[in-house]
Amino acid sequence: LSKQYFQSAIKKNIQPAKAQLALGLISIKAGQVADGAKEIDNVTDMFAEEVYKPYPIKVQLKDSLFDVTKAQQQYRKVISLSQSVKYQKIFYFSPYKVFNANKTISYIRKGNANIYIDNVSSAKEYLVKGGSSSNVNIGIVKAIKKALAFKTREANLILQDLVKIQPKHSILHYNLALTYAQLGNMPKANQHFKRSYNLDAKNYLSGIYAVMTAQLADKDYTKLLQILKDSISHEEFSEKINFYQTLLFITQDNIISTVDWLDKDYKDTPLYLALDIIISIEQNNYKLAKESSNKLVILLPNEIVPHVMYMDAHFSNLKPKIYASEVMNYLKAQKFTFNDLYYGPYITRYLYIQQNLMTGRLYYLREQLKNTLESTTSDTHNLTGALALASFYDRQYEEAYTLYNNLIDNLKIRDPHTLFLGAISSIAAGHNANAIALLELAKRKDSNNLESRYGLGLLYLEEKNNKGAVIQLSRINKSNFHSEYFNFDIDLDKLMIEKQKTKN
Repeated sequence: LSKQYFQSAIKKNIQPAKAQLALGLISIKAGQVADGAKEIDNVTDMFAEEVYKPYPIKVQLKDSLFDVTKAQQQYRKVISLSQSVKYQKIFYFSPYKVFNANKTISYIRKGNANIYIDNVSSAKEYLVKGGSSSNVNIGIVKAIKKALAFKTREANLILQDLVKIQPKHSILHYNLALTYAQLGNMPKANQHFKRSYNLDAKNYLSGIYAVMTAQLADKDYTKLLQILKDSISHEEFSEKINFYQTLLFITQDNIISTVDWLDKDYKDTPLYLALDIIISIEQNNYKLAKESSNKLVILLPNEIVPHVMYMDAHFSNLKPKIYASEVMNYLKAQKFTFNDLYYGPYITRYLYIQQNLMTGRLYYLREQLKNTLESTTSDTHNLTGALALASFYDRQYEEAYTLYNNLIDNLKIRDPHTLFLGAISSIAAGHNANAIALLELAKRKDSNNLESRYGLGLLYLEEKNNKGAVIQLSRINKSNFHSEYFNFDIDLDKLMIEKQKTKN
């Protein structure tokens, strides 16, 4: 109705600047961001000065990020079922690859001492006689040991160096991509998964993960997806092909077709069990989700992510207060080593902080992280990131802002995700100029990230830079886009000041 009212006002030339600006802001709020940007662009061209007077805006972060009750609702209905969390859980349990003594590819998986041998016909193509190949393979083993010990960033750095020595090594690119994915750097993960698949078209897992990371990084993946579907459909059916097909169904949100996976009786590996839980919950088959999560926490009793998946399976249908109580009591009973929280994949930190937010225990987690940080002299990057994230969700905005600045400026962690988290902490702490600078950097490193563009666009609107805002917002062509982080309202204080000025 409000849209129709303002459209009518524009046609009748009743306060056209005010009406068209309002129409643009309403469209942005409604998720039609590019349409709203177009309206704002037009009205700014016609009324270059007057356009900034009627509706000054104030950029805010959403209450659902911080409020315990709203955060629980958001986690249970949105976050735990989101594509991002689902994929990051899959990456968490995914195997690393290495050549074994028989010159075949071995999969080194979490939760198993055994190495699963996978004879790949194209493996010989990678084997280059000479020292460099042997050194690279030794280096890969060293990196994998780091990764499995939750030294994810150290593993990533080793693999970055190795890929410079042997840039046409498909397995190397796969392992590097997997560390990037676990660190939350999806553009880089996508780059190396694609490279791995291009170097070996039989490396289907790299191809499928390239699709997943492309989806998370808002990159085009349609052609790659079609190639994978065609190639895999021509393969003889096997356990592995069934696994690949199931992952492809997940990338296409084809929940009905994933049901076949649950009927198969494969060995209970952590990755397969995680997949069982993800699929079962999506199909509301909580009985099977509970059974699989019971097995998963037996296999990996000291790691946080399996226990979060256990809680998702067992507690999801409880009432809010009972849910919070069950989560708190369950977490207290666990004997975590916390190495995964301090040094491992980003998803561990994110999910564990969410659990502590919902149970009102972020203060205690922050104290734990501070004490650990004080006694740690090396590899403090992820630990600092964990404390920064916990401080942000605990509304300790200035502390989060300072920690992210330290992470970015001193520890040189400048991936798009960290820059984005630094930016939202800056907004929360009232340092909008810093937020703009960080979002500009994040956008340059990942031009497809819609959240970065949206936040930057809103900040430019607040700063009365409509042209700068339009450049960002017009690129958000996704229909019905609603930010997980950003909100805006009319700044009534500024409006009152403007009215006082006109009276005087």
